[in-house]
Amino acid sequence: MTFGAADLDVLAIGAGLFKDGWVSSRTNEPPGIHLMISPAHHAHVAEYLTVLERWTGKARRGELAPSSQPVTYA
Repeated sequence: MTFGAADLDVLAIGAGLFKDGWVSSRTNEPPGIHLMISPAHHAHVAEYLTVLERWTGKARRGELAPSSQPVTYA
């Protein structure tokens, strides 16, 4: 599953998620966060969404520097 946002730096959000221990790939065109999920991840959905909300809020407030991490998928 891949998701993005036209009005936010999703690559910077992805870098923030990575800082908090959430490993995912990122896509380049269009910019996005790529998740490989399975039923085993069900127990972690609420926690992931809470962390995603925090980093998304930082992006909306302009508190994130542009990501310098390489993009995994073109």
